[in-house]
Amino acid sequence: IEVMKRSGSKEPFSRHKLESGFRKALEKRPRTEEQFQKLVLSIENDIFNLNKDVVESSHIGQTVLSHLKQFDKVAYLRFASVYRNFRSPKAFEKEIKKLQG
Repeated sequence: IEVMKRSGSKEPFSRHKLESGFRKALEKRPRTEEQFQKLVLSIENDIFNLNKDVVESSHIGQTVLSHLKQFDKVAYLRFASVYRNFRSPKAFEKEIKKLQG
C-alpha cells in the first residue's frame, strides 16, 4: 500500500513511521507496550481494510486521531496539535471543547 502525501508525492506505508508518531503522542502516558501494539495493529488493520492501493495521509491521520480519542485524550491533543498544526492556545481550547462536548 502507498501513502499519498499532502505534497502529492507517494511513499510506501511504513509501520515504523506510524509507531514513531504514535509513541511521541503517548510519551510518558500510562500505557503498556501490549496496549500500544494493539492500538498500532488496530490502526493498521483499519488502513489495510480499505482495500486501496493508495491511501491519503490525511485519512491515516484521521484514523490515528479516532483511535487516540478513545484511548487517551491527552495523547489525542498532542497528536492533533502536530497533525492539525495548531498555531495558538485558542486552537487547543477549541479542540478541548470538542472533546468535552
